[in-house]
Amino acid sequence: MPDLIPEGCISLRAAYDSFVLGLWFGHDPVAELHDMITYKECPPQIVGPSKASLDKVTNSLLDEFRNAFATGSLSALVRVAGASENSAIPQDSWGSVYFPERAFLEDQIVHRHGGYWDGLVGRTPFVRQNEFDPWLAAKIERKNYTEAVPSASIQALRTHLIGLAANGLLASGEIEQLASKWGLLPIASRPPEGSCDPMGLSHWTLAMAVSWIAWRDISCVREAMDAYRSDCWEWTSFNRRFLDGDGPYEISGEELVTLGPLSLSHLCGLEAVGSDAWHLPMLMSIKSARETLWRHLGQGDISAAAFDDAGDHVIVPQHQWAALELAASRSGQDYLCFLHDSLRAAYTEIMLPSSGIRTLWPPSLPDETGQPATMMAQPRPIALEIEEQIHRILFADGPVLEGRRCELFMLLAEQFLIDREEGLAKTEYRFTPTRCITTKMSISEQNLRQHVKRIRQSLEKQFVGCVGYSVEGDRILESQNWTGYRLNPDLILKKK
Repeated sequence: MPDLIPEGCISLRAAYDSFVLGLWFGHDPVAELHDMITYKECPPQIVGPSKASLDKVTNSLLDEFRNAFATGSLSALVRVAGASENSAIPQDSWGSVYFPERAFLEDQIVHRHGGYWDGLVGRTPFVRQNEFDPWLAAKIERKNYTEAVPSASIQALRTHLIGLAANGLLASGEIEQLASKWGLLPIASRPPEGSCDPMGLSHWTLAMAVSWIAWRDISCVREAMDAYRSDCWEWTSFNRRFLDGDGPYEISGEELVTLGPLSLSHLCGLEAVGSDAWHLPMLMSIKSARETLWRHLGQGDISAAAFDDAGDHVIVPQHQWAALELAASRSGQDYLCFLHDSLRAAYTEIMLPSSGIRTLWPPSLPDETGQPATMMAQPRPIALEIEEQIHRILFADGPVLEGRRCELFMLLAEQFLIDREEGLAKTEYRFTPTRCITTKMSISEQNLRQHVKRIRQSLEKQFVGCVGYSVEGDRILESQNWTGYRLNPDLILKKK
């Protein structure tokens, strides 16, 4: 018959049960999984390892509780027969006797422990409640602390759950529900935003730069950040066939994988098939963002560092951007190649200064409440009126162009109005050849490019000042690799 437990104390068996239930939010995962997983129609090759994985959860729990007594975090007591006071079980005996964990599974100490414990056979060990309760509370609190290293029992349970999904025994959705019920952090997870700050990086990849230009949201840049993605764990489905000595077998399961590096090529591909990468409002399309980035690189507004085909770290020359196009390797990495030599990588590992990107494409301005203005998912059409007699162009949102800067607009407006009157689809509006423009305006191609650059810069700044957001130059004036120009077909244009 078990000893009577002194007032204010609890038996080790009861304390262990409280430890398990407290750690798992009132549940016993091992018992629940035993009842839940039947291994029906399961390949025999995975039954044994799966059961061993579950046993490891139990063993880890027992070991963790034993370690509390072996290290002195808790003190186990007994009342020796005939004694009037409690005696403490020596701390070092927990590491020297055989299977001391049995004291957590039975009411009384039994034979075959050996050593000091042979004199405790038949006794009921216990622990003071005022010592055990704070210890258990600290264990539970630490479990919910994301920065803490998970205990062995928590890691064992997470590993077992991941294995159940990988063996096709439970779906990832069920796994996440169980993890939540038992007080585990989500299995599929992402690092805290503060742990990965793109603003702290001096240079961004092409994908990060274009994400900023298109969304103007730092969270989108973070989603394209390699260091952040490598810490993002997501479920992915698979179907594999295995061969071993007992014959082939198949598993349809789900595994936990980290996100690989994101390339600009992949972002462009997502947009091409109609996929919304980040499910947030965009200021412009990925295609437009890439094109405007190329234009600014070609104009020398910003420079890109990369490795050339000789392996040297260089700055990509400004004049080459007109002949460089984006490509992707078999591994999905971005690289640049020349139009006349598309099979060979001219530049790899392209990086751009983050401060330069944010200067050219500033974030939205705060509204009257002091909060950042929300980017528009579909920017409203830009309306303008050409006052030909006085050489002035008025935009409905306030910006104004006057003098010689109007000349190019008026020239391009002629083709724009012809295309509109002919009922052409906007994608078919024609570009006026560069040679035609330079002839009519009596300027060189280089001067024309500088002229276009100044017009775009002026309009971008004016729109920020007038309406609080930046309008990219190609939303007004488009170029076709500098071989031709046209007014953006989405413009609402009037001629006076």
